[in-house]
Amino acid sequence: PAAEEPEKTAPQVDSSKQTAQNDTKSNTGYESITEQTILKLKKLAEKPEEVDNPYEIGNTLYLSNNVGEAAAFYKEALRRKKPDDMSSADDRAWLLFQTGNSLRTIDMIAAADYYAKLLTEYPNSPWADIARVQSGIISWYTKDKPEELLKEYKR
Repeated sequence: PAAEEPEKTAPQVDSSKQTAQNDTKSNTGYESITEQTILKLKKLAEKPEEVDNPYEIGNTLYLSNNVGEAAAFYKEALRRKKPDDMSSADDRAWLLFQTGNSLRTIDMIAAADYYAKLLTEYPNSPWADIARVQSGIISWYTKDKPEELLKEYKR
């Protein structure tokens, strides 16, 4: 018989005296989080400025496909990284990229703004080429409205 995996917990978030634990099952390589944890994190997303490490919570939410809430935490982490601080340039570039990625399916225009900001502020970032492609896709999608083209094609 296969041994059961020990229960794992996510890093605890305690800036607003709330704890978010992460019960996991490792079937896909990513660790899923429970509905209870999602609800706690969504509640924290109402005031991401009260969280000690919004970046980690953003990642957890992003990987669990809660992109809207992830974007709120990435935005807060980004707010804490000043554009003129060269020591945080790589982190800031990544946060711009991830914020765009988080918004891509729920608010394409906002996502394009974050990609554009990345391209303007950090044109040599490792994420710049991907951001350029994503911006192009968003531009095409919003300009040409492919769903309307598909409807027309089906007629």
